Amino acid sequence: MNYNIWLFLVWAVFFAVFIFAGRRYKRVLFIGIVLILFGPLFLPRQIWGKWDSISMLKGKLISKVLLKPSDSNWDVNLTDSIEVIVDSSKINQLMAYLRKTELYFPSHPMRIWETQLIFVTNENDSIPFQIQKTENNGTVISSPNNQWRKDEIAEYLEQIVNFSRPLKGKKS
Repeated sequence: MNYNIWLFLVWAVFFAVFIFAGRRYKRVLFIGIVLILFGPLFLPRQIWGKWDSISMLKGKLISKVLLKPSDSNWDVNLTDSIEVIVDSSKINQLMAYLRKTELYFPSHPMRIWETQLIFVTNENDSIPFQIQKTENNGTVISSPNNQWRKDEIAEYLEQIVNFSRPLKGKKS
């Protein structure tokens, strides 16, 4: 079940109990509602654990992975041009990292670099991810349906492209 649906159901139950509760219990119920609604924002890793951020790729064969600059006008790209990864061991390692991500609620840390990571399947479907390495030594992964965190993937991508410093993307 989706997090938003779960949250709505819990909120609805608490709201119903809040309406029918006596005056004495309303303060306790209000505190309970606040903790359930906002508690997960403060402890996402402890509560939610590991997630498969690429579950949309289940059963599909990946033919290649593209690493693209986010925007050619920015000086914070991992690469300055498109890098194509066809080595199956590198693709499998990237997928292994993305299968064990953590749900993440970023507080807008400054980024060191960013890139677009695009998985291309044998059927020519593509699934894009935005990846940012942040100054607090974290890695934020934005997929089409959520935001994730897996810090080890940044170092692995830096190894693949021989990263030395953030680059400005080449104009296509």
